[in-house]
Amino acid sequence: MTIEELHKMQKWSLQDKVAHANDMMAEFIYKIGGLDKVYISFSGGVDSLVLLYLARNYISPKTKAAFCNTGMEWPEMVEFGKTFDNVDIITPKMHAKKIYAEKGFPLVSKQNSHYIREARRPNKDTATYKLRMGDNRFFSIPKKWKFLVTKPYSTSEQCCEYLKKKPMKEYDKETGRKPILGIMAAESLLRTQNYLRYGGCNSFATKREHSWPMSIWTSEDVWQFIRENNIEYCKIYDELKDKRTGCICCGYGVTLDPHKLDLLYSKYPKLYRHILSWENNGVPFRTALRDTGMILPDEKGGEQ
Repeated sequence: MTIEELHKMQKWSLQDKVAHANDMMAEFIYKIGGLDKVYISFSGGVDSLVLLYLARNYISPKTKAAFCNTGMEWPEMVEFGKTFDNVDIITPKMHAKKIYAEKGFPLVSKQNSHYIREARRPNKDTATYKLRMGDNRFFSIPKKWKFLVTKPYSTSEQCCEYLKKKPMKEYDKETGRKPILGIMAAESLLRTQNYLRYGGCNSFATKREHSWPMSIWTSEDVWQFIRENNIEYCKIYDELKDKRTGCICCGYGVTLDPHKLDLLYSKYPKLYRHILSWENNGVPFRTALRDTGMILPDEKGGEQ
């Protein structure tokens, strides 16, 4: 699989993409060993909603799904997820507050949080430290975020690992099922790279076999499919105004939307203040978000 081939498929008609997604799911299910060996990773978001619709309308209405309630989901999304049958609800063993305290805050972006965490390790005379603190376009911390390496609080991408990935991996092991996920290559550079590295939508060579049947789709495709099929979706999307849902109070994406916490504050001010009070090394999450340039809705003019 090459980037040129991916770009060509991303230009296919929606009808062709639907057929391709269904073919990929059918192939994966057959090779894994049947319907009782797979499940749809369902978050309640529109991507996994379309995936579940495809699976239950084109593959089998009995297709199992699993919903990971991380404790950082929008309440509307949790309630929406409960309206579907044959969905197992999974919860992480470690609370987000404890993860923030022990592992660090999610700031700027997942990739940069990872790089910052690596650069904070005690030994500064390593190739990894020098790479992260260098000026490599792809593998170094951007100049504007290097200051986070020396802050008294830790920055880390590990919340995703403990809140989402680890609970789902444990579910895989307990049930013997393999995941089918509504992940699209167009979502990020990392997902594009993973799609190419895995060699397409279905991966059987990795330690965790999985299927990404909607890899060649785009967000525009997802919404077009929802409209054309009159699929009911979680109405929090109407309030988010086309933004992705994700965790309810995440520090990622500040450069794209410094006002991203406005809706949370207006709808759930107590929850907003509670999460922003969580600490790492005695420093509240509020301070870390402010350091990155996040405009906090309860602070006049974005400053305090």
